Amino acid sequence: MDKFNNKPTGHSSKEDLACWREYIDKRPDLMATSLTELRDGMKLVAVLRQKRNSSSSFTKLSEKYINHIMAYLVEDGISLLSMEEIIFLYDYAKKCNGIIVEIGTCRAGSTAILGLSKLKNSDRVYSVDIVQAPRAKALLKQFGLFCNLIKSNSHTLGQSWDKGDIDMVFIDGNHMMAYVLADMQIWERHIIENGYMLMHDCLTKKKMRRYRNKKRIDENGMIKSKTTSVNVHNAVKLFLKDHENFIDIGQQGSLKVLQKVG
Repeated sequence: MDKFNNKPTGHSSKEDLACWREYIDKRPDLMATSLTELRDGMKLVAVLRQKRNSSSSFTKLSEKYINHIMAYLVEDGISLLSMEEIIFLYDYAKKCNGIIVEIGTCRAGSTAILGLSKLKNSDRVYSVDIVQAPRAKALLKQFGLFCNLIKSNSHTLGQSWDKGDIDMVFIDGNHMMAYVLADMQIWERHIIENGYMLMHDCLTKKKMRRYRNKKRIDENGMIKSKTTSVNVHNAVKLFLKDHENFIDIGQQGSLKVLQKVG
């Protein structure tokens, strides 16, 4: 265990093993079946950390190590989602056989999760952002993923979308209420029946206070503004009021999931 930042190091100490089990025990169906597999997963993460900025890639990642990778993305701050939220996102992406679109790439932590849900078909994942950071491409290459990173305004892309029907849209872009609502209205037409729309940072003021107590931070190390989450929440309320073909089917942390039912 790295005493300074409280991160697993990838070495097989008893303390480190206990830390990884805390994550892996959340998903018995993905849990390593032996201590050897657990240690192998830790070694994989250690290598990922060492080669983060290199051109190396892992083209044969095994699903049995998905939880290790999830923990790596959370613990190293690559993803701004919590472990529970990442599992939630992964599970919904896993249900989708077709195209998945993500609005807001940032560090590509959630892009990687979407791609990992489709290890053999990661090219079905599209992520759009007005800015594309080089480290996003590097992260996906490291995992051997072929997700499509598109530099564009999400509204412009949605209005001219020609890649086919979409199974799931994950919206985590501009958090101004009008912009969020426009994203929802523009992209919903491309979602198949029974498809999903997931919204990040969707919380009421009351829930946001509890969430802030967990020290949720943004990429600059600042506690996330409750205003942005309330904006998303209010946009979802307005959207559902005008779109009876969408229903609210659940939430994990700040992730809200809607389903298109007609």
